[in-house]
Amino acid sequence: MTMNINLRFHPGFQPPKESGIYYCITIADGMIQTLPYSAKWNRFNMRDRHTADLMASSIKVRWWAEIPKAVQVPYGKGMRALK
Repeated sequence: MTMNINLRFHPGFQPPKESGIYYCITIADGMIQTLPYSAKWNRFNMRDRHTADLMASSIKVRWWAEIPKAVQVPYGKGMRALK
């Protein structure tokens, strides 16, 4: 099985308008990973329900992209959802 996906990456200084999970390329090490984004806190690696004391755990990203609906997997299903 092969799947090709085109992603539109946006610069980190133009964050998403909505809270959610996004593909991100981090500034520190250039790692590609999924991270939560909080529109409330305007920070990656944070969620709206978090408190200000967790801001130190936020991560700066160089680029971010929306995760296409075709590859979104409900939490807890993991790779089993692709079988």
